[in-house]
Amino acid sequence: MDAVEITENPIISQHFPVVGIGTAATEIDSLKKIIAQFPANVGMAFIIVENFAVPQHDNLADELSGHSILPVQEIISTVELHPNTVYVVPPNNFLILEGDVLKLETFTRSIKAANCIDQFFNALADKYEYYAVGLLLSWSLLDGIYGLKKIKECGGATVSAVKNSSLHEKASEFIDYFTTPEDTAVTLVEIKNSYLLNHAYQETDISASYADTYNSIINIIVLKSGTNFHNYKQQILRRRIAKRMVVTKQETIEKYLSIVRNNTSEQDLLYNDILISVTYFFRDQPYFDNLSKIVFPVLMETLTNKELRIWCAGCATGEEAYSLAICIDEYLQINNKNDISVKIFASDVSEKCIEKARAGLYSHQDLKNINENRLASYFTKKDNGYHINRIIRDSCVFAVHDLTKDFPFSKIDLISCRNVLKYFDETLQSQVLSKFHYALREKGFLFLGKSELVLTMQNLFISVDSQQKIFRNKKEENRLMEESSAEELLSNNEELSCTNDELRYHRSELSSMRNFYESIVKTIRQPLIIIDKNFIVHSANPSFYSCFRIHQEQTEGFPIFELENLHWSSTEIQESFFNKIRRNETVENFKIQFYFDPVTQKTMLVNVSMIPEDMILITLEDISELENSNELLKIKDTEFENYNEQLEKFTLAASSTVLDPIRKIYMFGKKIIDNEPSLSESSRHNLTRILSTAANLDQLVEDLISYSKISFAEKKFKKTDLNLLLKKAINNLKIVINKSNAVINFDSLPSLKIIPEQIHLLFWHLISNAVKYAKQDQVPQIKISIHLPDKEELQRLPHHRATEYIRLSVTDNGIGFSKNFEKLIFDPFYKLQSNDQEYGTGLGLTLVQKIVENHMGFIKASSSPGLGTAFYIYLPL
Repeated sequence: MDAVEITENPIISQHFPVVGIGTAATEIDSLKKIIAQFPANVGMAFIIVENFAVPQHDNLADELSGHSILPVQEIISTVELHPNTVYVVPPNNFLILEGDVLKLETFTRSIKAANCIDQFFNALADKYEYYAVGLLLSWSLLDGIYGLKKIKECGGATVSAVKNSSLHEKASEFIDYFTTPEDTAVTLVEIKNSYLLNHAYQETDISASYADTYNSIINIIVLKSGTNFHNYKQQILRRRIAKRMVVTKQETIEKYLSIVRNNTSEQDLLYNDILISVTYFFRDQPYFDNLSKIVFPVLMETLTNKELRIWCAGCATGEEAYSLAICIDEYLQINNKNDISVKIFASDVSEKCIEKARAGLYSHQDLKNINENRLASYFTKKDNGYHINRIIRDSCVFAVHDLTKDFPFSKIDLISCRNVLKYFDETLQSQVLSKFHYALREKGFLFLGKSELVLTMQNLFISVDSQQKIFRNKKEENRLMEESSAEELLSNNEELSCTNDELRYHRSELSSMRNFYESIVKTIRQPLIIIDKNFIVHSANPSFYSCFRIHQEQTEGFPIFELENLHWSSTEIQESFFNKIRRNETVENFKIQFYFDPVTQKTMLVNVSMIPEDMILITLEDISELENSNELLKIKDTEFENYNEQLEKFTLAASSTVLDPIRKIYMFGKKIIDNEPSLSESSRHNLTRILSTAANLDQLVEDLISYSKISFAEKKFKKTDLNLLLKKAINNLKIVINKSNAVINFDSLPSLKIIPEQIHLLFWHLISNAVKYAKQDQVPQIKISIHLPDKEELQRLPHHRATEYIRLSVTDNGIGFSKNFEKLIFDPFYKLQSNDQEYGTGLGLTLVQKIVENHMGFIKASSSPGLGTAFYIYLPL
């Protein structure tokens, strides 16, 4: 590891960087490595919180204190930080900001466990702004990302020391620095030193030499991009330069200037870093709710041509624009105003951001705060992500547009410009607000961000609700006279240019799709033919020519009825098939018999689809062999149904006929033991063994019946709260739990689409096993927890790539077993211990595995002798 060099600076004697470390109990070794490398005069404070995905450490502060030369303190109630100190949030707590005070909040089951790291980082961002640093040690699909975005938005730094290398490609939007646990301390000190060197914390004592070098860097970026950054807040620009200096390992701004001068790639990277494109769906949800209450009703009353025109300025990667579109669509549906059309001009200076916005594809993390109704109504899950639905996508026109220099749009009803103006100095804010004033129609609305304080608005806008950042254009008597035709023309040109950009994007997308589909058509094995509405053949694929023994030159341009071999000219096909097409009727899985010669007959399954340019796609599938196989399958199905009926009858018979004598043997044997005191010791011993055998046989038959039902009964899936099933299983086992004094802890579990009776049985068997195989000298400790597995974890399983999974863990502190048995224990009738006194059939875990398979999931066990056992169940979300 490189030596950690500390830059001393009296400027921040009262302020110092605060590093929030979001981690998990599983990353304790990485955490110890990191804090062991902090020097005594590091000049930062560190706060550590463990997420709730896995059981937290009971005494984390004590565990860490021996690994750091800095004092390590557990937070008691509120937080008053001092530099060169490590603070630890105690278990079952997380950190919130109340007023201006950081304080502990006790975790309860009513709180989302997947929000604790986000809330922690949010609190640090709100409290310490650009002094905040978010350090992530544990990757989670659902927790941490929003908080890191908030730190970055507030000017702080975000760092990942997660060992998962695949995180880099998908996290660059919200992670500034990627490092390793071994190099984390060096990276944090380099960030602090670079911030100090570039006056990124406070704007004092800036030397003329530094100012000249800084201005040279900005001039290069302005010249390259065409965006005038001189009127951006300079402290923000210096923070982005500081970041690039750390990434490129440059210790002085002069050295970094040399890189920027000679490296166009670095110019692009700095430019993209300056454009902080941090955004969220429904940022500050109550503010969006107020649009429907305050703004939309007024706009509906004053619309002139049934078109609502909105400008989302600085839309970044599209979340803001799509949020507005969803809000408006919901409002129009609720108020039955389906005759209103909506056009949202969504603009941003970053071409990279506009590309992502146009694609409309977002990850599970991006949609974390969208409720289930909106997710179902406005998004479609595919390609390992979520696509915005067409009704919302079509209402948005995305365009690259520079607020600071390009002409504004005009006749706009509502402008949303949230968390953009705060990056501009007062001069540029005034210029942009003047453009907004021009762009809005009379009494149009302006919607700003929660954190924006604009001092130059009074002469242009009236506050409608200053708390909700909603303003209205001031009425001007001579407004229309002052607007020249030249200005109107410029606005119209800007709108046409943006619309044309969007059309070019769609044309390019269509062209790519056409090339893509043509490639598929050529290689697909099924015959395909495309005809026009007059039944003239436009094209066909090689499989068609091969199947119908015809050539391309004999096909394209000819009516399909006149093709050689006359396969398509029979009266039956004309009347039954082509008449359906003429009447625009649906043609799906339509069977046609083709006769290729007196002895060769093929049955084809035909489907018809309308495609662009009034063309008709006919697809054919040879199902001759399938038809023959179906006849055989019908016979087999009948046999199978008979078998199932017999099995069901046997199961019912076993429930009464087989179990009844077993239970009578046990009952009468018990009576003999209880009522015959004169029995010899030998007789009593043998009778006790008979009772144990009868109990085992009873359980064996019960398990066999359960296995039969699980394997062959109809599987009825239903969205069910797992907490209810777990509590029911615990209640069913309360006698054995109370007898062993077992302690059971469990996370707040989600609702999943499952087979409720089977999952209840799964919980029953796993908890029963944990109690049964507890250590004799210890109280059984059982933990049921929930976690979202990462990509690397899933790669070790035979999972379906397009499916997202949740991991249910059941762990205990029991006797455990050797790793050699981790797969064998799921085999039918396999028992690790043979003991007449333990009622075990060797089918419990076989049942559990079958239940998991019925849910298209996976199960694995992990254990060591004397160290307890963990079962990991992966179920589709």
